[in-house]
Amino acid sequence: MKRLTEEQEAFLNQLPAKYGTYLEKYACRFFDYKPHMLSIVEDAVQETFIVAICEVEDLMKHSNKHGWMKTTLKHILLNKCREISRRKEELYGEEAEIPAIAQSAIVNALERWESRITLPEVIERAGEILTDNEMESFIDHYLIGLTTEETALQEGVSVDAVRGRLSRIRKKMKKNFGMK
Repeated sequence: MKRLTEEQEAFLNQLPAKYGTYLEKYACRFFDYKPHMLSIVEDAVQETFIVAICEVEDLMKHSNKHGWMKTTLKHILLNKCREISRRKEELYGEEAEIPAIAQSAIVNALERWESRITLPEVIERAGEILTDNEMESFIDHYLIGLTTEETALQEGVSVDAVRGRLSRIRKKMKKNFGMK
């Protein structure tokens, strides 16, 4: 591996503080907050940072570093699920069952992954149920990633108006798509 520049080292040093907690929460949610999956979560987050070190040049150039980290973690988690499934087959045979508590977390994670809605589908569906103002707030806050205050400034409305819109958006999304 080639030597890191000072800029790359400084960039990498801030990653755990900036993304560590978020990635851990995302991975815990991936496994429905099952306590017995915590060691897998911790390993996956660490592996995500290792990938970031190995791919530091690409990550530094990437326009959405947050998305890059999350996607990398998601792929690592899916690989861990596959690895657990392979181990199950090796240890117990194809017909045997692994303990129900471990199996349910893995199955739930894989089912959620397989039944996911793509971003274009979410945007299309959102356009069908949201008002124009709600759609604007949806795009600014959830897709672009603006804070509530930034969204209010961008749209020329009060922060309370944006909070109200975001609350209505979440209710409509939950009602129509079963989204969290």
